[in-house]
Amino acid sequence: MKPLVVLGWVLLVVESLFVASLLIARNAGDDAAGRGLGTIYGLVLGGLLAAAAAAFIWGQRGGPRIAFFLGLGALAVPLVFLVVSLGGRRLGELDRALGRARGVRFADARVNRAAEAVIAGDTSALQARLAEGGLDFTARNGDGRTLLGLAVERATDWGAAPAALASVRVLLEAGVPPAQDALAPARTPAEPDGHLLTTWVFHRSPAAPQVLDLLLQHGGEKNPVDAGGQPMLMSTEMTLPFLEVLARHGADLAVLDTTRTDRPAYTGPMTAAVFGNWDQVLFYLDHGLDAAYTAPDGVSLRTLVAEKDKEVVRDAAFLEVKRRLSR
Repeated sequence: MKPLVVLGWVLLVVESLFVASLLIARNAGDDAAGRGLGTIYGLVLGGLLAAAAAAFIWGQRGGPRIAFFLGLGALAVPLVFLVVSLGGRRLGELDRALGRARGVRFADARVNRAAEAVIAGDTSALQARLAEGGLDFTARNGDGRTLLGLAVERATDWGAAPAALASVRVLLEAGVPPAQDALAPARTPAEPDGHLLTTWVFHRSPAAPQVLDLLLQHGGEKNPVDAGGQPMLMSTEMTLPFLEVLARHGADLAVLDTTRTDRPAYTGPMTAAVFGNWDQVLFYLDHGLDAAYTAPDGVSLRTLVAEKDKEVVRDAAFLEVKRRLSR
């Protein structure tokens, strides 16, 4: 019992000092939103601390045993939160370390050395490994990635360094083919599009259009579809940068979406209009897509624009689309 009493008093002193610092320190921020936050937090936490301390002390001074344990438990909450937070951070670091280890674990030591260069973003070392020759570009690591798949994965990570994109370029320029199964040999529940390289990159980061551009420059699939067969031109992941890359490499911009019954045989500009992506609609019109096309359900780009116009949209791109269609 004595160790618990000592622990409780230590927690009470430390937490009291923290609350006191909130009450006497300069308030957070100089604007109206921030002014007084320190005091407010101090008052709220101080009230909770006072209740916990009262139960803790009462339980020691003749009160019921349950009051002591309830008070001690309340005092221990910040400590538990700190331990869980630090533990979660360490587990996250361990998971990332294991992920990096899987990324290097190829059966062939030579491929491993090339993978280490990719992970380090060391393009000089990567070029040296490639110059040695004898690398199996179809070999897969513990995650099912080939060497190119590993490089693409890292280059499309959020916050990826420029060297990650350079590693993809080095591999492609060395003749590594941008095979669609570079990331996975087959579809998996975790990554339904993992076996479709130029589709998978759409689900990644703002750097993905640059990676897609590199892949298409070296023969990657320029008319990507998802695992269900829907053209990525009709995907919710489509953005203007992706559209520009696909058009630059000769993608079929006139393809129809035959995978949906609610948008039967819609065109790219019609789908973009449904999603309100008017910059993409303008891009399609600039590239000669037929604005007069009518889908089997009787809907056309003009009817979609007319329906949207009822909402009194002020978007500049929408107004330009409307102006062009009214000619």
